[in-house]
Amino acid sequence: MANQPVEVILIGSDSLLLELEQAQKGNSTLRLDDVRLYRRNGEAFQALLRIFPVRMEEQVEGILVFTQDLSEQEAVPPAHQDLENRASLGELTAILAHEIRNPINNISTSLQLLGCPAGG
Repeated sequence: MANQPVEVILIGSDSLLLELEQAQKGNSTLRLDDVRLYRRNGEAFQALLRIFPVRMEEQVEGILVFTQDLSEQEAVPPAHQDLENRASLGELTAILAHEIRNPINNISTSLQLLGCPAGG
């Protein structure tokens, strides 16, 4: 959206407005991590921003804002944690099965020996 006031395009916190004002004065912001922005429907999302002033003959003509939506990356850790939990549960189940199977196997072998005739 070219030639629009930044407040119409980006809806964020007061600190974002300060950074945008700094860019309008000619100061670059290399990177703003974890900024909360709002979509037009009011839904909030985390974003990574890079803000650069656009200069023509030493005068700031506008600002360039690169945004990266981080909401998909936020969804990855819970899914990853769920996979780790399932792997741990599977490992625990295998250990439990092994620990239960050994005594049962010993009892079964002993019962078989007791049931066999002495000579043979």
